[in-house]
Amino acid sequence: MSDPAWEHLQLVMEFFLRFIVCPDVDPKVLKKHIDHSFILNLISLFDSEEVREREFLRTILHRLYGKITNYRTFIRKAIADVFDEVIANRRYHFGIGELLEILASIINGFAVPLKDEHKSLLIKNIIPLHKMSGLITIHTQLSTCILQYCQKDQSLIKNIINPIIGYWPHLNSSKQALLILEIVDILDITDYEHFKPICVSVLSLLGRCMNSVNYQIGEKSIKCFENEKVLELLKESEEISIPLLYPFVREAADNHWHKNVAHLATELLSTLKTLSTDLYETAEQKYNQTQSEKSEMELNEQEWKLIENLALSQPNIPTGWKPPQTLPENIRKSAPKSVAAAKFKKSIYIQRS
Repeated sequence: MSDPAWEHLQLVMEFFLRFIVCPDVDPKVLKKHIDHSFILNLISLFDSEEVREREFLRTILHRLYGKITNYRTFIRKAIADVFDEVIANRRYHFGIGELLEILASIINGFAVPLKDEHKSLLIKNIIPLHKMSGLITIHTQLSTCILQYCQKDQSLIKNIINPIIGYWPHLNSSKQALLILEIVDILDITDYEHFKPICVSVLSLLGRCMNSVNYQIGEKSIKCFENEKVLELLKESEEISIPLLYPFVREAADNHWHKNVAHLATELLSTLKTLSTDLYETAEQKYNQTQSEKSEMELNEQEWKLIENLALSQPNIPTGWKPPQTLPENIRKSAPKSVAAAKFKKSIYIQRS
């Protein structure tokens, strides 16, 4: 819905913008009439439903940032305060996307090495925006800011990835899809030295996503490994990555309900094998052994449960008798392997109990 007052506001915005960009206007003179209070009021207008108003405001604030250099720190701090307020109060703000666009331009101009103030802006104010309920509407602009920081200083990648994983939206598949793509974009510009600290956490996350009940999340997480840079990182960290990934990929290939996810997982298994046959076969052997032990434990539990039920069904059981909650390991391992054997051992079990 269009704001009926926009026709009048547009004239004011256009006049003010032309005044700011006019080369004849001295920044020192401009500074006398545009103080901190004016800047704060201007930024507060970003929370407007009128898209055209927010676009004008974005251009105006960006021009002011470029023209009045003494206000740059204050403008960044004011924008950061808006982010903090939105995150703390968990409310929707219409202008976060436009403010992030301004910041993207500002970050692009940061000198390297980054100042502590610039790093603080990222860690304390920008990364927590991933918690926003309206993340879908601002993710493009947010991701742009994040990637620019990664390009300027890869040592920040660990400080970016770990909070994103910590904010993981387990019940929102749309957000999960966006964050998976963002993580891959970050990995695409990450060298091996900076990948090592996040290797386990990132691969574990993607592995769990492969087995998501939402097939789209499963597909996206598996397709991450079609990226050449990601495959290169896997190869360089094969001693960690292949044993870590194999159980997740094998589980998806064998048990995922969606055929396409299972097919993609099977193809990924072949890819892992090409990276290192020895590590792949070792991981396969360990997985098969683990599954065999798991199946044996489940069978033992079922058979002991059968014994307990048979024991409880006997007429000579004392009133209030209950089977022990835990059994000695040697007794539990000697569980019968059939119903007939369970019936045969029931009297012995009752006597022992």
